[in-house]
This record gives sequence, structure tokens and C-alpha cells, in this order.
Amino acid sequence: MLVLKEGAIFIADVHYDSTRLDFVDFIDFLKKTNPPQVILLGDIFNLLIGGISSCKNDNLDIIKALDDLALKIEIIYFEGNHDFNLTKLFNNVKIIKNQPILATYNNKIFAISHGDIFLPIITQIALRFLRFSFVIFILN
Repeated sequence: MLVLKEGAIFIADVHYDSTRLDFVDFIDFLKKTNPPQVILLGDIFNLLIGGISSCKNDNLDIIKALDDLALKIEIIYFEGNHDFNLTKLFNNVKIIKNQPILATYNNKIFAISHGDIFLPIITQIALRFLRFSFVIFILN
């Protein structure tokens, strides 16, 4: 079970790409303030699929910045429907694939998820299909 820390910062659905640079400012803010925990609730990138070289190359600076920051701050990244197979990209960031997960804070229990579990079933099937290694190979 995930234990949420006092002062944790939650962020979701940034959809970062080279035209949306506010996330770079957010990372700089995290470096300066050193919160005890950062929870990234999916779709942080507009498209980031581990195993697809162009996705990694297009986002390499932010991937590295988050991974380096995770050496100082606990960063937990819930995979979304725009960012998945992330264990191939991050060494220090804790990746949550299966959701929802239970978390505790002040003796209360919460279920946390990116939210794509509430998408129509056909969309969920399509998103699962995209995670198969042979599909990623073809996309690569």
C-alpha cells in the first residue's frame, strides 16, 4: 500500500511536448522546494511509450530531469493512456501500472488511479493492445 506523505504534490494530465514548456518550470520548482513526494497521475507527456525510440528521444531531457530528481525526491508515476511502458525509460522513478492502488494518509485509505479505467471498454481494449511488445516493435 502506498503511504502518502505530508506535503506531497499531485499533478496529472500535463501532456508535455516541446510546445508546452510549463512543465520544465514545474521541475525547476520541485528542485528548489524539495517536496517529500511527487505523484504523477498519468498523461504527463503528450506521448511517451517505452520501447519507441522517437518517444524517448523527443522527451529525453525531461525523462532525465525526472529520473535525476527521483534520487532526491520520491517520485511515483502512474501510467496513463498517453504514457506507458515507462519502466523501460526510468531507473529511479517508481512506476505504477496496475490501477487503482490503495494509499493511506492520516489513517484514511484512498484509491488512486490515472482515470483511464473509466474510459469506454473499446478504448480500454485498444490501449491494452498498444502495450503489446509486437505492436511497439511495429510502431518503432
